[in-house]
Amino acid sequence: FEYMDPNGKRPKTLLPTAGLLDANLNFGAETGGSRGTFVFDNAIYQVYGGSVFRTTGSTGLLSTTLIGNLTTTDGYVGIDANTYQVIFVDGQEGYIWDINANTFERITDTGFPANPIDVCYLDGFFLVANGDTNTFQLSVINQGMVWSGGTATFTAAAGTDILTLSTSNA
Repeated sequence: FEYMDPNGKRPKTLLPTAGLLDANLNFGAETGGSRGTFVFDNAIYQVYGGSVFRTTGSTGLLSTTLIGNLTTTDGYVGIDANTYQVIFVDGQEGYIWDINANTFERITDTGFPANPIDVCYLDGFFLVANGDTNTFQLSVINQGMVWSGGTATFTAAAGTDILTLSTSNA
């Protein structure tokens, strides 16, 4: 079930509920737990194995559809959203679900981090942590498919709150 905490890092989270059964929830042949779950725009986005699903509807009338596939099948998946895009990062690649166009695409921009281990949305920008480094990168404002020509890479100093602009394409 959905738990609301307006003071939490994420104001909405999903908690497991034993005994929920709905014939319209179909996650295909995928087994095991969710690699990532995110609630946005009256939909639940979940990753099982390499498959990304979107669940919509209301209690008793839920429907789940496959919206895309990742290249990885295990490990953590970071998920967040801006006003019309849901971003998924799996440690190797990044993907965008565009809720207006109903498209699921891999991010191919050369400015996107090589090892995207987590993501958040901040003041119009997607911010992606680059694994095995102390850097993170910003997307172009309100556009998760574009990471060049206006993005910046920041380095976080160990043990302090100091961020240093490492590179900028602006």
